[in-house]
Order: sequence, then C-alpha cells, then structure tokens
Amino acid sequence: MSPRPRIMDDAIYDYLPSVSLREPDVLKRLRDETSMLERGGIQIAPEQAQLMALLVELMGAKTVLEIGTFTGYSALCLARALPDDGRLVTCDVSEEWTDIARRYWAEAGVAARIELRLAPAAETLAALLADPAEPRFDFAFIDGDKEPYAHYYEQCLKAGASDRPDRDRQRALDRQGDRRERRRPPHPGDPRGQPGFAQGPARSHQPAAHRRRPLARARAGAEAPAPAWQRTHGLLPARVATSGTFVRGGPASPPRPSRLPRALEEGVAHLIADADDEPVNRAAVDL
Repeated sequence: MSPRPRIMDDAIYDYLPSVSLREPDVLKRLRDETSMLERGGIQIAPEQAQLMALLVELMGAKTVLEIGTFTGYSALCLARALPDDGRLVTCDVSEEWTDIARRYWAEAGVAARIELRLAPAAETLAALLADPAEPRFDFAFIDGDKEPYAHYYEQCLKAGASDRPDRDRQRALDRQGDRRERRRPPHPGDPRGQPGFAQGPARSHQPAAHRRRPLARARAGAEAPAPAWQRTHGLLPARVATSGTFVRGGPASPPRPSRLPRALEEGVAHLIADADDEPVNRAAVDL
C-alpha cells in the first residue's frame, strides 16, 4: 500500500485525516520514523490502517494473519484492536525493518499478541495450513510482494476456512428440537387436547379464474360474483359506486339487511357522499 490514496488531491486528503484520524502518539512516531527510510513510501496510510482496525473490532476477531510486516505500523494498529487473548501472525523476510517494528510493539504493550515469522510468506502459510493445532484466522491482510498475490489469496481463504459454521448449524438444530420437546401441553379446556378431537375440513380455495382482479374479469366478460372485499366492506365500495354499478367491478352486490340502525347507516352514507362529492349507491353501503 501507499501512505496516501492517489485518487485524492492535496486539499481533500489534508482535510480527511484532520476530521477522522485518531492516531496515538506511538503510531505517529512510528509513521514518522518510517517515512525517513529509503522505502518509506510503501507504508500503509494511517486512515487505511484505522479502517482495518475498526473492521477487526466490529467482527470481534481474535486471530489475524498479515502478509508483509515492513516496520509494523499496520500490525500495531490491528493488534491494538484485538482483545487481550487475541493473536496476530505477521510474515516478513527483513530483520532490519522488523527490528523497528519490535521496538514500537513493545512500547505500545502489544508485543505479546504479535507473532513475527521471518520467512517467505508462502512457506509460512504452508506451515500454518499443515499444522492441525493452528487456529483458523478471522481476518487477513495481504500487503507483501505483488507477484504471488493470487497464491496468497487462496492460502488465506484456506487459513480462514473452518467447520465452525456446520457445527453451529447442528447445534442450532439440536436446540430447536429441544424446544419442541419442551413445548407445553395444551390447556385442559382446549378441545385440541381432548381425545377424539377431529380437525375440520381443509379450507377450500377458489379456482384461479375467480382470483383475478375485478377489472380483469370485466374485460373478459365473465359473470363472476363480486369479490369478497366488495361484499363485506361497504365503506370502500360506496366510494367508487355510481348508479348501482361499480366503476371497476361490474354489477354491485345485492343489498343485505343492515346490522346497524337505519339512521346510523344513512348518516354514514351522507358522510361518505360529502367527502367524495358524488352520489352514493346506498345498496353498496352494506354495513
């Protein structure tokens, strides 16, 4: 990585760290010392390291794998985001650069969480994968030599693979089965718990032709009855009724005896008529 994004101009980049970067003094001093090296320009940008540390915290990661240590800035950021029992394995081949890293890790108090392996990253990854005692990694950061990136990526995927999802899924299924077995029996007064209780017949469904919208039935010229909402909910059909015919549905349903006093029924009809400024088909106001 580079110490700053190349797609930003100076004004935008100067503004970004000023409002978002929370860099402790130990990190700032490490970054300043690294910038004085001949290859200091390859260190990670502070806001990038801060974002990765945030991701580690949000994930609750406990094991981190890093390929490419350099002077240890990114490893220090990630290690600070790990819990006390967390572990970070970082790979590099340079003792000169990693000696700087060790000093700052110790000063920041996170040296116990960081395991530095001085060897080619491919060898380190192979050793990690071959050792069954090694835990799986929750987070990986690749920032080493660029040519073998595809290989590093595949190896990191394997290092992060685990049988944990299958095990957790089986445990969830077991818990669900336990809950079903512990389900309370029916109340003594519940007829479903009485012997000889028979379930009623299955609910019948209308054919697909009768489930079409009223407008579709009108276009098809079918003489199907009005849908249930037009027969049972009088207020809504009354709003769209004119001279005994629904605007979208064909003939209105026949009037039925009202369940409310006539005066109240007429009052509701007048209220609807005043609201719509339309004549109301009283037959459709079926309360």
